Amino acid sequence: MIYPVILAGGKGTRLWPLSTQECPKQFIKLINYATLFQLTAERFYDKTLFYPITIISSKRYESHVITQLDQIGINNYDLIIEPEGKDTASAIALVTKKILDRDPNAVILTCPSDHYIPTIKTLLLSIRYGLKHVEKNVIIFGIEPTYPETGYGYIELGKYLSHSCYEVLEFTEKPNIDKAKEFIENGNYCWNSGIYLFKGSIMMNCIYQYEPDIYQAVNEDVVNFSQLKSKSIDYAITEKISNLIVVQTPLKWDDIGSWYSLWNIKNKDDDNNVIEYPNLCVTDNIKNCYISTNTNFISNDIDELFVIESDKVILIMHKDYNQKIKEVVNMNLEPDKILIECENIQLLSIKKVIMIGCKNLYVDINNRYILISPIRYY
Repeated sequence: MIYPVILAGGKGTRLWPLSTQECPKQFIKLINYATLFQLTAERFYDKTLFYPITIISSKRYESHVITQLDQIGINNYDLIIEPEGKDTASAIALVTKKILDRDPNAVILTCPSDHYIPTIKTLLLSIRYGLKHVEKNVIIFGIEPTYPETGYGYIELGKYLSHSCYEVLEFTEKPNIDKAKEFIENGNYCWNSGIYLFKGSIMMNCIYQYEPDIYQAVNEDVVNFSQLKSKSIDYAITEKISNLIVVQTPLKWDDIGSWYSLWNIKNKDDDNNVIEYPNLCVTDNIKNCYISTNTNFISNDIDELFVIESDKVILIMHKDYNQKIKEVVNMNLEPDKILIECENIQLLSIKKVIMIGCKNLYVDINNRYILISPIRYY
C-alpha cells in the first residue's frame, strides 16, 4: 500500500494573470468540470493500492483545499500545513517525516497538484512497475519529450531493468535551450514528470546526506522553515543521488506550467486557435493564438499571439515568450503600460496592459473592445 501525497502549495506564477497568489492554478477550473487539484485528488481511487490522500499546502490555501475536497465528496484525508513555503524539497521532507512517525515502513508517492493527467490507468500501471524497485531506490516517472522545453528536468536512460524501468545515467534540471534541443535529438531522454515514489526511510536518508539543514528543520519539536533556502526536490536531491530509477511511461501528461502548455492541450479551431469566448470575438486570419477575454475582441492578421484578460490587467504576449511570465510577476507592475522585449508597438489603452515579445502591432483597448492588428493598417 502507498501513501499518496499531493503537493498543493505552489503559486502557479507562470499562468499569471489568471493564476494569482490568492488563487493559484491548481485551484482554478482550467480544463473541464473540476480544478486541477480536484482531478489530482480523484486520481487515487484504487483503495487496494492507496491509503487516503495526504495534502501538504500553506495556510493561505487551506480553505481552498478543504472546500474543493468537500465539493467532490472526499472527506477522509490528512492535511499538513507548511510553516512557510520553501519549495518542494522542504515540503516533501516534512510530509515524509510526518508519515514515517506513524508508519516507519511507509512507501510514499508525491504528486504535484497542478498537472494534467487524463490517462489515469496508465499512471497506475506505471506506479505498479515502479513498486518493484522501490526497496532501495527513488523512483521517478519519465515522459517522452515532444519539444525542447527548458522548464522541465531531463532524464537520460541507462540500463534497462524491467517493465519500462531503467537506471538513470544523468538527471539535468531545466537545461538551456541548446542543451534541451541536444537531448531531444539524442532520443535517449525523458522529461521528468515531477512524480516521485520512494520508501520514506530512503528519502529521509537522502535528505540527511545532501540537505542536512532541511533534515534538521523537519525534525525539530517546532518545525521552522524561516532559515531555509527555497529548493526544489530536483535540485536538492534528484540531481545528486545515484539510487535513481526511472519508469518510462506513455502517460499523457502536461504540467500546465505556461500559457503555451495550456494552449497545447486545449481544443482548437481550424486555424489552431484557442478562443475561450468565441461569441465575443470578431476575427479574420488569426492563427495559432490563445484568446481569453471577457471584453469584445477584434483582430485580423495576427499569428502566435496570446491575449489574456483578468479583472486587473490584460496580458498580450507572443507565445514564444511564455516563460517570461515568472519574471513579470516579480516586477514593479505600477505603470499602466509595460512593454518587455517589444518592437514597433502603438498602444492606446485605458486599462493596465503588459506586452511581452510583441512586434509591429497596433493595440486599442477601451471599455467596449480590445482591438489588435498589424501596425501597417494604421
